[in-house]
Amino acid sequence: MSYGALIICHVIDSILGYLYITCDPATFIQGAIPQILQKTKDDFFSKIVNMLREDADICYGRIKDIPCITSPSKPEGSMFVMVKLHLNLLEDIEDDLEFYFKLAKEESLMILPGKRKQISYKANKVVENSR
Repeated sequence: MSYGALIICHVIDSILGYLYITCDPATFIQGAIPQILQKTKDDFFSKIVNMLREDADICYGRIKDIPCITSPSKPEGSMFVMVKLHLNLLEDIEDDLEFYFKLAKEESLMILPGKRKQISYKANKVVENSR
């Protein structure tokens, strides 16, 4: 399989680069957060929580309708969803990295393959292996 366009456009390098960027906000943002939170009305937070809950329900429900993908648990608290890919149900796909590239090419959907991050399932628990 050729990933020429993704390599030429440095998409792979960009995705790998994001793995090394800190998730901490800039210092001036950290200083502004207390005031922003104090001035934000409670209904804003309620709406956000409800929206995330609805989106998680939709996402989890649709994942359950896809035979080659399972999710050990419904996302809660964030919109980060871990799924297990059943390769034996897919044609012409050997691993999660190949699935990633085909999904990106055909559907313009970018995911983080578990093989790249060394993530696996053990007894319905997600385990991140250290390299």
